[in-house]
Amino acid sequence: MGMIISPTDWDDWRWVGQGKGTGASAPARTGINGFTCEVWEFTDGKLLHCDGCQIPHDYEEWTNITAHIHWCPSTSATYTGTWTLKYSGWLDLATGSAMSAETTITAAFNASMTAFQMQSQDFSAVISGTGRKISSILNISLSLALSAGTSCFMVGFDGHYRKDRLGSKNITSKT
Repeated sequence: MGMIISPTDWDDWRWVGQGKGTGASAPARTGINGFTCEVWEFTDGKLLHCDGCQIPHDYEEWTNITAHIHWCPSTSATYTGTWTLKYSGWLDLATGSAMSAETTITAAFNASMTAFQMQSQDFSAVISGTGRKISSILNISLSLALSAGTSCFMVGFDGHYRKDRLGSKNITSKT
C-alpha cells in the first residue's frame, strides 16, 4: 500500500550542502562551539554560493517556496544584521529554457541573543512557483551584512515546498 500525500504535505529543499565559499569574501568552515563538526561561519560581508540546486520530483509544480535560514550567534550580544539571498535559475529543464532574472530577498534581525542558541527565520518574500516545474534549478548566493555582533554560524539553509506525491512517474515530467 502506497503512502497518501495530502495537499498540505511539505518538505525541505536543502541548499547548504551545495555551498561553496570562494575568494576574500568567503565565509569560513569552522568547528562550532569548539566541536569537531564544521559549519559555515559568516562575518560582515561574507558570501556563500550554492549552485545547481535542483528541486525534487515530489514538488507540487507552480507552488511558491518559502526560503528560510537556521543560524546562531557566536557570542552573547545584541545582533543586528541582514541575511541576503539572491537567486536565478531555470523554471523548467526543457531544452531552450531561458534563465530567470536575478531576484533578491532578505531576512533582517535585531535582538539580544545568547551564543549558540538557534535562530530560525523566513526571508522577506517567497520564491515564486509561477512556471516552476520538477527539476527546476536555482543558483543561489547568501550573504550577511552584520552591523552589531561578532559572527553568525549558518546551520541550515533551505526552502519549504509543497509536495503532491512521492515523486514523478516519468523522468522529466509529472505526467
